[in-house]
Amino acid sequence: MDISGVNVGDPPEAFREYVLTFLRAGMGKRLMFGSDQMIWPDRVGLAVNAVVSAEFLTLHQKRDILYNNAARFLGIDTIGIVDHSKR
Repeated sequence: MDISGVNVGDPPEAFREYVLTFLRAGMGKRLMFGSDQMIWPDRVGLAVNAVVSAEFLTLHQKRDILYNNAARFLGIDTIGIVDHSKR
């Protein structure tokens, strides 16, 4: 499940409640960053910042949402993840 739309299209409180609802339900390893910004690509930075600046998320949760969960979903192995993170 991705968090596109709600990360910039809704008020910050709605984003917070949306994400916290799924975290409480044990879905933290399934949340993935999404931007859905094909028309307004300048909003991608705002979407990333919504995750990065979310005080209710731990650093580990932010990394999962922004990268780790998608890497696992796409089948990128641990070595590939480590290699990619060095770039």
